[in-house]
Amino acid sequence: MKVSVCIATYNGGKYIRQQLLSILPQLADGEVIISDDSSTDNTLTLIRELDDPRIRLYSHNQFRSPIYNFEFCISHAQGEIIFMSDQDDLWMPHKMATTMAVFKDNPRVTLVASDARIINERDEIVHDSFYSNRLTFTSKVLPNIVKNRYLGCTLAFRRSMLEVLLPFPRNLPMHDSWIGIMNQLFGSVYFVETPLIAYRRHSQNFSSSVHASLPKMIAWRWNLTKALISRWMKYRNWSRPCAL
Repeated sequence: MKVSVCIATYNGGKYIRQQLLSILPQLADGEVIISDDSSTDNTLTLIRELDDPRIRLYSHNQFRSPIYNFEFCISHAQGEIIFMSDQDDLWMPHKMATTMAVFKDNPRVTLVASDARIINERDEIVHDSFYSNRLTFTSKVLPNIVKNRYLGCTLAFRRSMLEVLLPFPRNLPMHDSWIGIMNQLFGSVYFVETPLIAYRRHSQNFSSSVHASLPKMIAWRWNLTKALISRWMKYRNWSRPCAL
């Protein structure tokens, strides 16, 4: 199956080359879609210097939002399986093979999530498991509305899900919770307990929700809930195409 790896970039020059070099050797049949949100550093230069025909770069976008930058990115993906990737992490050498094996062995699975190691700016392991350091993973809808468990950069999903995933609702608080919950509602989620990426935590990527006020957090969850109900009502009789 052809795969697409989607990366939304913005001033990611510090780590983007290292990340791409962890992905490209695993990409036998596929593409890397990169949507850049008007970076002002050397991100675009570093990507172009790799001179890899599998990379499709869309530059000078002006979303001012990683959520809708990712929406643009996945809307241009052509693969049957779509991988999400951040610009500053590292893929384990077996990530793609492990994920594709899950899809091959489980035709009804529409989304694969996994655990991740946490690393710092110097590639040092801070925690061996993202989930043992935070919340236990669950794909259930209500717990993920209350507190998102989906780590977007670990996700891969079938192209068939784009029909219900897109377009992203406006005022969406997080794209990873939207993608995860929609796959739980309309498909089937599989969690790989083995870490498949090294998730980098540094001063520029800490979630804004950590510092959000209570009214803002309530508003985010209310907006997400309304969007999920609206999409569920529209597609409640939708029949997902069977995987080949």
